[in-house]
Amino acid sequence: MDSFQQHIFNSLIPIAIFIFSFGTMAYTNHRNGKATGNKRLKGLGIMYLVFLIGALVIIGVMFYWEY
Repeated sequence: MDSFQQHIFNSLIPIAIFIFSFGTMAYTNHRNGKATGNKRLKGLGIMYLVFLIGALVIIGVMFYWEY
């Protein structure tokens, strides 16, 4: 494994943890909102998902510009 792969690997670990934690948070909020009929919680879940997709796009662009 050369330094280039090492760099990508080191960058991906925290990103993966971030995505996983955010995804579970969004899903839990969405599910709780559905169960209780709470519109605010449901909206919060959708907002988190949108934010997550935005973060993925930004990370992708950063990787694209870096290499």
